[in-house]
Amino acid sequence: MDVVLGIALTVDSVRLVLVEGSGGGGDLIDQDIFDVDRSGGVESATVTEHIVNAVLGTYGVAAANGHHVERIAVTWTDDAAEDADLLIEALGEVGLPNVVAITGCDAAETFVEQMASAAGESCAAACLIEGTQAPVAYIAVMHAAGGVRRMRSRVVDAADHRQLALSVRGACAECAAEADEVAVYAAGSAGVLTGMLAGELNSTLSTQVTIPQNAALAFARGAALTNAGAHRRLHVVGARSAMAAGGGSGISLPAPALFVPRTAKLMAIPGVGTAAAPASAPAVAVTTPDHSRQLRMLTAVVGGGVLAFVAAVSMYVGSQLRTSDEQTA
Repeated sequence: MDVVLGIALTVDSVRLVLVEGSGGGGDLIDQDIFDVDRSGGVESATVTEHIVNAVLGTYGVAAANGHHVERIAVTWTDDAAEDADLLIEALGEVGLPNVVAITGCDAAETFVEQMASAAGESCAAACLIEGTQAPVAYIAVMHAAGGVRRMRSRVVDAADHRQLALSVRGACAECAAEADEVAVYAAGSAGVLTGMLAGELNSTLSTQVTIPQNAALAFARGAALTNAGAHRRLHVVGARSAMAAGGGSGISLPAPALFVPRTAKLMAIPGVGTAAAPASAPAVAVTTPDHSRQLRMLTAVVGGGVLAFVAAVSMYVGSQLRTSDEQTA
């Protein structure tokens, strides 16, 4: 079965979702959530190593259960851009295929589109609040009419939930001018702010705000649902590989400065980073050493050495005794 792995990064948390279907629109199979503590001066490279290990673990479990990971979709907030850049490069370097970068607005738009489609709504608005230290909100609006779907989205500061509620109401007003009813959704990893926003909107809007199931995973779920192009740096790596295979084209590219986690190099995942040997390559016989025979040989050598040592000591002691007897006589 085809599955999609969605990853959402903020400066203080990481969320991973494994979703059924090649388009990521199926049921949630697995999830992983962990916080990022940077209070001790933790660098982005260390954070990336931890994320890659989590991705490799999820990827390995999926492969072991017979699932085919169609793609890995990564999205992030602006303050986690460095982590996302390192992560995308590292995932490509360890051999995981089809790693794509999804903008936060694209993830939010796809999420509201999926929610509206599932509920049979022609007009919907969603607000995804991400991050706790410096929260931001992705406001996305979808309107479908005449077989055409129009999407609008923007990013705003989410520190003040009342000001954020005004922004969401403005987006709903734009949509209400084109439809009789607007479905409103609130979600995101900032659970407290999401609840406060929903309460503020429910006191002013005629439509009740819906907080969907697994609301904290909405950002990652939106990334998994979005089928976007590959990250531009992956094209550079692909061009480099093509040039190496084709003998070059007169263009010299500098060596890539890619971050690869130490533990990632030690992991082996079925179907990842493995290539079949050429048909013309001669078979190489690998002989396993007979450790029991080596042990017997070693024992014999040590035993012989001990006997020789005992004999030498005996001869020396005997000669000393004879010399002592002659001197006494």
